[in-house]
Amino acid sequence: MNRLARALLRQRWPYRLAGLYLATRRGYACRALRTMALAGLDQARAWYRRERPVVWTTAFVPTEILYALDLNPFAVEVATALAGSLGLAPRLLAAAEQAWYSADLCAFHRCALGGALLDYWPRPDALVASSHLCDGAPRLFHNLAQWYGVPLWIIDVPTTRSAGAAAYLAEQLAELAGGLARLTGRRLTGEGLARAFRHSNEARSWLLAANRWRRADPAVFAGQRALDFLWVGFMGQGSPAAVRVYREYATELARRVARGQGVVPQAKYRLLWLHLKPYYPVEFWRFLSEAGAVVAFEEFSEVYWPELVAEKPWASLAQKMQSHFALGSWERRLNTIKRLVRVYRCDGVIHFAHWGCRQSNGPVRLIKEELQAAGIPLLILPGDCLDRRHYAVGQNLTRLAAFLELLEERRRGAAARDNPEQGPGASG
Repeated sequence: MNRLARALLRQRWPYRLAGLYLATRRGYACRALRTMALAGLDQARAWYRRERPVVWTTAFVPTEILYALDLNPFAVEVATALAGSLGLAPRLLAAAEQAWYSADLCAFHRCALGGALLDYWPRPDALVASSHLCDGAPRLFHNLAQWYGVPLWIIDVPTTRSAGAAAYLAEQLAELAGGLARLTGRRLTGEGLARAFRHSNEARSWLLAANRWRRADPAVFAGQRALDFLWVGFMGQGSPAAVRVYREYATELARRVARGQGVVPQAKYRLLWLHLKPYYPVEFWRFLSEAGAVVAFEEFSEVYWPELVAEKPWASLAQKMQSHFALGSWERRLNTIKRLVRVYRCDGVIHFAHWGCRQSNGPVRLIKEELQAAGIPLLILPGDCLDRRHYAVGQNLTRLAAFLELLEERRRGAAARDNPEQGPGASG
């Protein structure tokens, strides 16, 4: 960014104007998204005005540690998703590619690197990366630590679940907390950890309530809008703002269920969405809606971890990290998908195959074969969450149309089996 833009970000009044705009604008899918936008704006003000030390994080780093130390997390992958929604991704991608970062790498990481080269992001005091599900993020953070000249912690998350693996991970988390405290001059207290854990557990309970309401038919919230809650999942856990966001979310969904207010009136097909979504305008959401299809749920909203226990903070956080359904054998993810299809009564599954995401795309063919054997159709929809060049409009619409035809054939077949007198050849 130029000097004027960075100088403006260090003032208070631009955030007040932006807050007024966010508070009054229309078009939010629910009030909770407005609350989240305002919370994110407050956090951005703290980043650029240096109100608290800024710690960059990757996905699945337990931010409860940072909130316990009164540090300000900056989840760079969430920032790049926001940049993509604002139309900035091409500029960031170009900057990374000019620095010889290959276009076959994950676009989230290329955008993060491009933003650093262009000085878009708040400068970090430290970097914390997790190997959780992703090999690219720790490697990116290794480069960024050298670029900024700041300390780096990498959390090595074992893919196996055992007492030894849990203890190894818990020890790393304790060392991380102590290291950040020494670096920033913060004091880690049991009270601070208990407060962050209390906020995390309360937010979790509200998200569980929201997810229960999303089982309703008609579906009361669209999955593509639920994927906008990335800030809470990757940057807000342990904060009071996350509690407010998920409380409003669950409360509003409860009202919609009471009114019978579906997002797609008379929807014929309920879908489960796997992985993330494109964070730029695409036409297939309207295409699905007009065809009577609704994304009833998405795997990123699954609450896969138990409540945190403040008396055993490091073991509890280690258990949370190791509980993720995609960590380890691909069968864990498969079993979760089958359960979500059953719980949310989904007719089919769509996997958005984000370009460059090895961990998500690697087992998808095996998952598809197993789901087909169980009578669950799965569509692999290739694309990119941020880079439009890897997204083919016509081909994807053709794939979606064929997938919906398959679902319609299955629906008619099921109706014929349930009402044989209405089937072909039935006499009047």
